Amino acid sequence: MNKNITNKELADWLAEGKGEWKHEPSHSGKVYDFYWFDPKDADKKITVNEEGQRIVVRKYGDSEWHSPTEDYCF
Repeated sequence: MNKNITNKELADWLAEGKGEWKHEPSHSGKVYDFYWFDPKDADKKITVNEEGQRIVVRKYGDSEWHSPTEDYCF
């Protein structure tokens, strides 16, 4: 099974200018190119939040959204 990346890995991926993320479903419709997280959660895999939203990502130039998996991001 292809695992989701960690919070720190997503932040690094975005900081390197590789893509963007959003919540699905989204309450705001916004897309982000940065990611904040609590340092104690740095090594935790990205999961669905308390509101039932999941994070989806896409590389710049890609038109489709994907789960933030190791295979897709790396």
